Amino acid sequence: MDLIDDYITKTFPIDNSYFINLIDSGNEREKEYAALMYIYHLIKTGDIDNAILQFDFISELKENDETYNMIGALLKIADGDREEALVKFEKAYAYNSKNKWLNLELFYFYSEEDDVMAWKYLEDALEIDKYFSEALIAKAVYLDPVDNSEEIIKDLNRIPESYNDYQVSYLLGIAYLNFGDISKSLELLKKSISINESSNAYLSLGVLYSDYLDNTKEANYYFNKSIEIDPVNIFAINNYAWFLYSLGHFTESETYFLNLLELNQDQEIYNQIIQFYINIKNYISAELKILESVDVNGVNFMNDGFKIVLNSLTGSEYKNLSSEYKKKYGEFELDWLKSMIIKYHNEGGW
Repeated sequence: MDLIDDYITKTFPIDNSYFINLIDSGNEREKEYAALMYIYHLIKTGDIDNAILQFDFISELKENDETYNMIGALLKIADGDREEALVKFEKAYAYNSKNKWLNLELFYFYSEEDDVMAWKYLEDALEIDKYFSEALIAKAVYLDPVDNSEEIIKDLNRIPESYNDYQVSYLLGIAYLNFGDISKSLELLKKSISINESSNAYLSLGVLYSDYLDNTKEANYYFNKSIEIDPVNIFAINNYAWFLYSLGHFTESETYFLNLLELNQDQEIYNQIIQFYINIKNYISAELKILESVDVNGVNFMNDGFKIVLNSLTGSEYKNLSSEYKKKYGEFELDWLKSMIIKYHNEGGW
């Protein structure tokens, strides 16, 4: 069992034949555990139908086994039954709370509804095995990449080369970028796309080349590749729209902002295009988008604030609006409005 756990912990991608060979030729204890971990692997790789088929061959006499119950819980989640999944998770945990795979899956389970509980299980998983590759990746995804870049670098560098998951190189690349090591970030992000061409890795390379290396040709290439791979990646589209704006390509930039708005009408997306129109002094379009945002997202401090900013720029009445804003909103919202006023007027007296 320890050898199987060690292989799964340190190896990516995992070869199905590893489990099948053990099931065919291992000792009885190895066969049973290999069969369960094979099903677990099938679930993790999204082959749910095959996992269900294989699980049906496992004796129900193993219901006092934590791995058996963990797998049952994961199959219940796949079937949309979180309530029954929790029952099976709790049963598994009662049998063995020191199973690192179980603690990791409980982290994933609770991360959708209870951050404190989720973090507790992730910490427990890493206390059981501080070199637990998947848990180290989960932790890196969970942590703020800016505030925790040094910790992420330390954690992910524990993962062996045999765990050749593009996510390790991608997350390390982002961490080194935030840590200020541009050359290392570039090396790792390129390694990431050599393993798997993910849209976000290409996006990060686009940002790196545009914002840090001032190489517009390379930036343009990587932004386009990011959008080509995932045409609905709103972060890639938004970054590329601002990149085009920075080059003075306002018509192209506007097209990407409008495409972005077709994909997502959240307040933050409206904020982007409103600021774009204000920046290029297309105040009529800015006002139309503010009104549109109010229709979609309702009255809020951002829409009210942009109206004040716009009126102040066009010479329209804004002092009464700003007085009402101060009465209506708190310190956080006022600080946001001040930042917008300073951005567009370079004035601090608000």
